[in-house]
Amino acid sequence: MKRTSSLLLVSAALLGGTLSAARAANPPRWFLFDFGRPKTVQAPANLGKTVIHDPALELIAQQQRTVTVQAPAGTGPAAPNVQMVNSRSLVIEFEVKDMGPSGIGTVELWYTRDGQTWAKSPGMPQRQSPFVLDVSEDGLYGFTVVASNGMGIGKTMPLPGDVPQMWVDVDTTQPDIHLTSTKAGADENGRTLTLRWTAVDRNLVVRPITFFYAETPDGPWVPFATNVENTGLYTWHMATGVPPRVIVRAQATDRVGNIGEDEMQVPAPVDLIRPSATIKNVTRNGLIVTPDEQK
Repeated sequence: MKRTSSLLLVSAALLGGTLSAARAANPPRWFLFDFGRPKTVQAPANLGKTVIHDPALELIAQQQRTVTVQAPAGTGPAAPNVQMVNSRSLVIEFEVKDMGPSGIGTVELWYTRDGQTWAKSPGMPQRQSPFVLDVSEDGLYGFTVVASNGMGIGKTMPLPGDVPQMWVDVDTTQPDIHLTSTKAGADENGRTLTLRWTAVDRNLVVRPITFFYAETPDGPWVPFATNVENTGLYTWHMATGVPPRVIVRAQATDRVGNIGEDEMQVPAPVDLIRPSATIKNVTRNGLIVTPDEQK
Protein backbone atom coordinates (compact mmCIF):
# COMPACT_ATOMS: atom_id res chain seq x y z
CA MET A 1 0.00 0.00 0.00
CA LYS A 2 2.82 2.43 0.89
CA ARG A 3 4.55 1.66 -2.43
CA THR A 4 1.35 2.36 -4.36
CA SER A 5 0.80 5.66 -2.54
CA SER A 6 4.38 6.69 -3.26
CA LEU A 7 3.94 5.96 -6.97
CA LEU A 8 0.76 8.06 -7.06
CA LEU A 9 2.50 10.96 -5.37
CA VAL A 10 5.43 10.77 -7.79
CA SER A 11 3.01 10.69 -10.74
CA ALA A 12 1.15 13.68 -9.41
CA ALA A 13 4.39 15.60 -8.97
CA LEU A 14 5.52 14.78 -12.50
CA LEU A 15 2.12 15.80 -13.88
CA GLY A 16 2.24 19.05 -11.92
CA GLY A 17 5.68 19.77 -13.36
CA THR A 18 4.38 19.11 -16.88
CA LEU A 19 1.46 21.51 -16.34
CA SER A 20 3.74 24.19 -14.95
CA ALA A 21 6.05 23.87 -17.95
CA ALA A 22 3.11 24.08 -20.35
CA ARG A 23 1.79 27.19 -18.63
CA ALA A 24 5.21 28.82 -18.71
CA ALA A 25 5.47 28.10 -22.43
CA ASN A 26 2.02 29.59 -23.10
CA PRO A 27 1.61 32.60 -20.76
CA PRO A 28 -1.66 34.58 -20.93
CA ARG A 29 -1.49 37.56 -23.29
CA TRP A 30 -4.48 39.41 -21.85
CA PHE A 31 -6.73 39.31 -18.82
CA LEU A 32 -10.44 38.84 -18.38
CA PHE A 33 -10.63 41.77 -16.00
CA ASP A 34 -9.84 45.33 -17.06
CA PHE A 35 -6.31 46.14 -15.96
CA GLY A 36 -5.92 48.89 -18.53
CA ARG A 37 -4.31 46.69 -21.16
CA PRO A 38 -5.37 47.19 -24.78
CA LYS A 39 -7.08 44.21 -26.34
CA THR A 40 -8.02 43.18 -29.85
CA VAL A 41 -11.28 41.26 -30.12
CA GLN A 42 -11.54 38.81 -32.98
CA ALA A 43 -14.28 36.22 -33.19
CA PRO A 44 -13.54 32.78 -34.63
CA ALA A 45 -14.10 32.67 -38.37
CA ASN A 46 -16.67 29.88 -38.13
CA LEU A 47 -18.86 32.02 -35.83
CA GLY A 48 -18.72 35.27 -37.79
CA LYS A 49 -22.05 34.70 -39.55
CA THR A 50 -24.17 33.42 -36.67
CA VAL A 51 -27.74 34.54 -37.39
CA ILE A 52 -31.04 33.36 -35.96
CA HIS A 53 -34.48 34.04 -37.37
CA ASP A 54 -36.67 32.44 -34.72
CA PRO A 55 -39.23 34.93 -33.31
CA ALA A 56 -39.66 32.76 -30.20
CA LEU A 57 -35.95 33.05 -29.41
CA GLU A 58 -36.07 36.78 -30.01
CA LEU A 59 -38.99 37.13 -27.59
CA ILE A 60 -37.08 35.16 -24.95
CA ALA A 61 -34.07 37.41 -25.53
CA GLN A 62 -36.05 40.58 -24.95
CA GLN A 63 -37.66 39.22 -21.77
CA GLN A 64 -34.72 37.41 -20.15
CA ARG A 65 -31.75 39.29 -21.68
CA THR A 66 -30.10 36.01 -22.62
CA VAL A 67 -30.56 33.53 -25.47
CA THR A 68 -28.78 30.44 -26.75
CA VAL A 69 -27.93 30.30 -30.44
CA GLN A 70 -27.12 27.05 -32.19
CA ALA A 71 -23.68 26.72 -33.70
CA PRO A 72 -23.55 27.65 -37.40
CA ALA A 73 -23.91 24.90 -39.98
CA GLY A 74 -20.65 23.39 -41.12
CA THR A 75 -18.77 23.75 -37.82
CA GLY A 76 -19.03 20.05 -37.00
CA PRO A 77 -20.79 18.12 -34.25
CA ALA A 78 -18.26 19.24 -31.62
CA ALA A 79 -19.06 22.94 -32.04
CA PRO A 80 -20.76 24.25 -28.88
CA ASN A 81 -23.77 26.51 -28.79
CA VAL A 82 -23.34 30.24 -28.34
CA GLN A 83 -24.86 31.71 -25.18
CA MET A 84 -25.74 35.37 -25.78
CA VAL A 85 -25.84 37.52 -22.63
CA ASN A 86 -26.53 41.20 -22.19
CA SER A 87 -24.36 41.60 -19.08
CA ARG A 88 -20.63 41.73 -18.41
CA SER A 89 -21.13 39.98 -15.09
CA LEU A 90 -21.23 36.24 -15.79
CA VAL A 91 -22.22 33.24 -13.69
CA ILE A 92 -20.71 30.05 -15.13
CA GLU A 93 -22.18 26.87 -13.67
CA PHE A 94 -20.42 23.53 -13.98
CA GLU A 95 -20.73 19.94 -12.83
CA VAL A 96 -18.09 17.32 -12.16
CA LYS A 97 -18.57 13.67 -13.14
CA ASP A 98 -16.60 10.44 -12.78
CA MET A 99 -15.20 11.19 -9.30
CA GLY A 100 -12.90 8.64 -7.71
CA PRO A 101 -12.29 7.84 -4.05
CA SER A 102 -10.04 10.90 -3.60
CA GLY A 103 -12.88 13.25 -4.56
CA ILE A 104 -12.46 16.64 -6.20
CA GLY A 105 -9.27 18.59 -5.80
CA THR A 106 -9.78 21.76 -7.82
CA VAL A 107 -11.67 23.06 -10.85
CA GLU A 108 -10.02 25.72 -13.02
CA LEU A 109 -11.73 28.04 -15.49
CA TRP A 110 -9.92 28.71 -18.78
CA TYR A 111 -10.99 31.17 -21.47
CA THR A 112 -10.10 32.16 -25.02
CA ARG A 113 -11.08 34.97 -27.37
CA ASP A 114 -10.02 33.40 -30.66
CA GLY A 115 -9.93 29.63 -30.07
CA GLN A 116 -6.13 29.63 -30.21
CA THR A 117 -4.75 31.47 -27.19
CA TRP A 118 -5.96 30.23 -23.81
CA ALA A 119 -5.52 31.79 -20.36
CA LYS A 120 -6.60 30.76 -16.87
CA SER A 121 -9.16 33.02 -15.26
CA PRO A 122 -7.74 35.12 -12.41
CA GLY A 123 -8.67 33.96 -8.95
CA MET A 124 -8.34 30.79 -6.96
CA PRO A 125 -9.52 27.43 -8.32
CA GLN A 126 -12.84 26.19 -6.94
CA ARG A 127 -14.45 22.96 -5.89
CA GLN A 128 -18.07 24.03 -6.13
CA SER A 129 -20.11 25.65 -8.91
CA PRO A 130 -20.46 28.38 -10.06
CA PHE A 131 -17.65 30.68 -11.21
CA VAL A 132 -18.67 34.33 -10.93
CA LEU A 133 -16.63 36.82 -12.94
CA ASP A 134 -16.79 40.11 -14.79
CA VAL A 135 -15.47 40.69 -18.30
CA SER A 136 -14.10 44.07 -19.30
CA GLU A 137 -15.63 44.41 -22.76
CA ASP A 138 -18.23 43.08 -25.15
CA GLY A 139 -17.36 40.29 -27.52
CA LEU A 140 -17.02 36.53 -27.86
CA TYR A 141 -15.51 34.42 -25.08
CA GLY A 142 -14.86 30.68 -25.08
CA PHE A 143 -14.86 28.91 -21.70
CA THR A 144 -13.65 25.48 -20.56
CA VAL A 145 -13.39 24.05 -17.04
CA VAL A 146 -10.63 21.60 -16.09
CA ALA A 147 -10.97 19.44 -12.98
CA SER A 148 -8.41 17.45 -10.99
CA ASN A 149 -8.96 14.87 -8.27
CA GLY A 150 -7.84 14.94 -4.66
CA MET A 151 -4.41 13.65 -5.72
CA GLY A 152 -3.96 16.53 -8.17
CA ILE A 153 -4.46 14.32 -11.23
CA GLY A 154 -6.66 15.62 -14.00
CA LYS A 155 -6.84 16.64 -17.61
CA THR A 156 -4.35 19.11 -19.04
CA MET A 157 -5.10 22.75 -19.81
CA PRO A 158 -6.78 23.45 -23.18
CA LEU A 159 -4.36 23.78 -26.07
CA PRO A 160 -4.42 26.07 -29.14
CA GLY A 161 -7.19 24.91 -31.46
CA ASP A 162 -9.16 23.09 -28.75
CA VAL A 163 -12.90 23.74 -28.97
CA PRO A 164 -14.24 25.45 -25.83
CA GLN A 165 -17.05 23.83 -23.90
CA MET A 166 -19.16 27.00 -24.29
CA TRP A 167 -19.01 30.18 -26.36
CA VAL A 168 -20.48 33.26 -24.67
CA ASP A 169 -21.28 36.35 -26.72
CA VAL A 170 -21.39 39.35 -24.37
CA ASP A 171 -23.45 42.17 -25.86
CA THR A 172 -24.33 45.20 -23.73
CA THR A 173 -24.24 47.74 -26.56
CA GLN A 174 -27.41 49.57 -27.57
CA PRO A 175 -28.23 49.53 -31.30
CA ASP A 176 -27.19 52.70 -33.08
CA ILE A 177 -30.34 54.21 -34.63
CA HIS A 178 -30.83 57.65 -36.20
CA LEU A 179 -33.92 59.22 -37.73
CA THR A 180 -32.57 60.98 -40.80
CA SER A 181 -35.73 62.63 -42.16
CA THR A 182 -39.49 62.98 -41.75
CA LYS A 183 -41.54 64.18 -44.71
CA ALA A 184 -45.21 65.10 -44.45
CA GLY A 185 -47.50 64.29 -47.34
CA ALA A 186 -50.98 63.23 -48.30
CA ASP A 187 -52.76 60.61 -50.39
CA GLU A 188 -56.33 59.63 -51.10
CA ASN A 189 -56.70 58.35 -47.52
CA GLY A 190 -55.41 61.43 -45.72
CA ARG A 191 -52.20 62.59 -44.10
CA THR A 192 -48.98 60.59 -44.41
CA LEU A 193 -45.55 60.81 -42.84
CA THR A 194 -42.55 59.22 -44.55
CA LEU A 195 -39.77 58.24 -42.14
CA ARG A 196 -36.17 57.47 -43.04
CA TRP A 197 -33.62 56.07 -40.61
CA THR A 198 -30.45 54.04 -40.16
CA ALA A 199 -30.05 51.29 -37.53
CA VAL A 200 -26.85 49.30 -36.98
CA ASP A 201 -26.08 46.52 -34.50
CA ARG A 202 -24.33 43.16 -34.81
CA ASN A 203 -27.25 41.34 -33.17
CA LEU A 204 -30.39 43.05 -34.46
CA VAL A 205 -33.55 40.96 -34.49
CA VAL A 206 -35.25 40.26 -37.82
CA ARG A 207 -37.85 43.03 -37.38
CA PRO A 208 -36.15 45.35 -34.90
CA ILE A 209 -37.87 48.73 -35.39
CA THR A 210 -40.75 50.25 -33.40
CA PHE A 211 -42.19 53.75 -33.91
CA PHE A 212 -44.00 55.92 -31.36
CA TYR A 213 -45.48 59.41 -31.34
CA ALA A 214 -46.21 61.92 -28.58
CA GLU A 215 -47.29 65.54 -28.33
CA THR A 216 -44.54 66.42 -25.83
CA PRO A 217 -41.16 64.88 -24.96
CA ASP A 218 -42.64 63.71 -21.65
CA GLY A 219 -45.24 61.57 -23.44
CA PRO A 220 -47.34 59.59 -23.25
CA TRP A 221 -45.72 57.73 -26.15
CA VAL A 222 -48.16 55.86 -28.38
CA PRO A 223 -46.85 53.09 -30.69
CA PHE A 224 -48.06 53.32 -34.27
CA ALA A 225 -45.83 50.71 -35.98
CA THR A 226 -44.17 47.61 -34.47
CA ASN A 227 -42.01 44.76 -35.80
CA VAL A 228 -40.85 46.86 -38.74
CA GLU A 229 -38.04 45.54 -40.94
CA ASN A 230 -34.84 47.52 -40.94
CA THR A 231 -35.29 48.82 -44.50
CA GLY A 232 -34.67 52.46 -43.62
CA LEU A 233 -38.02 53.62 -45.11
CA TYR A 234 -41.55 53.58 -43.68
CA THR A 235 -44.70 55.53 -44.59
CA TRP A 236 -47.14 56.18 -41.77
CA HIS A 237 -50.78 56.72 -42.76
CA MET A 238 -51.80 58.97 -39.90
CA ALA A 239 -55.18 58.45 -38.27
CA THR A 240 -57.63 61.33 -38.08
CA GLY A 241 -57.18 61.62 -34.31
CA VAL A 242 -53.42 62.21 -34.45
CA PRO A 243 -52.57 65.79 -33.37
CA PRO A 244 -51.29 68.13 -36.08
CA ARG A 245 -47.85 68.44 -34.48
CA VAL A 246 -46.15 65.46 -32.82
CA ILE A 247 -42.72 64.07 -31.97
CA VAL A 248 -41.72 60.71 -33.47
CA ARG A 249 -39.49 58.23 -31.64
CA ALA A 250 -37.77 55.29 -33.35
CA GLN A 251 -36.50 52.31 -31.35
CA ALA A 252 -34.23 49.44 -32.43
CA THR A 253 -33.97 46.22 -30.38
CA ASP A 254 -31.27 43.56 -30.54
CA ARG A 255 -31.46 39.84 -29.69
CA VAL A 256 -30.65 40.26 -26.00
CA GLY A 257 -32.95 43.19 -25.33
CA ASN A 258 -30.62 46.16 -25.75
CA ILE A 259 -32.63 49.14 -27.06
CA GLY A 260 -31.42 52.21 -28.93
CA GLU A 261 -33.69 55.12 -29.81
CA ASP A 262 -33.84 58.50 -31.53
CA GLU A 263 -36.48 61.24 -31.74
CA MET A 264 -37.41 63.92 -34.26
CA GLN A 265 -40.00 66.69 -34.46
CA VAL A 266 -42.52 66.08 -37.22
CA PRO A 267 -42.72 68.94 -39.76
CA ALA A 268 -45.86 71.01 -40.23
CA PRO A 269 -48.63 68.77 -41.58
CA VAL A 270 -50.01 69.08 -45.06
CA ASP A 271 -53.16 71.24 -45.06
CA LEU A 272 -55.96 68.96 -46.26
CA ILE A 273 -58.86 71.35 -45.53
CA ARG A 274 -60.68 72.41 -48.74
CA PRO A 275 -62.08 75.95 -48.41
CA SER A 276 -65.71 76.59 -49.45
CA ALA A 277 -67.17 79.89 -50.75
CA THR A 278 -70.69 81.30 -51.33
CA ILE A 279 -71.97 84.57 -52.85
CA LYS A 280 -73.26 86.93 -50.19
CA ASN A 281 -74.50 89.88 -52.31
CA VAL A 282 -74.27 91.61 -55.70
CA THR A 283 -73.93 95.39 -56.05
CA ARG A 284 -73.36 97.82 -58.91
CA ASN A 285 -69.84 98.81 -59.60
CA GLY A 286 -69.41 102.59 -59.74
CA LEU A 287 -71.43 105.65 -58.66
CA ILE A 288 -75.08 106.36 -59.58
CA VAL A 289 -75.27 109.70 -61.46
CA THR A 290 -78.55 111.75 -61.49
CA PRO A 291 -79.66 113.87 -64.55
CA ASP A 292 -79.00 117.10 -62.67
CA GLU A 293 -75.43 115.97 -61.98
CA GLN A 294 -74.94 115.35 -65.70
CA LYS A 295 -75.64 119.06 -66.62
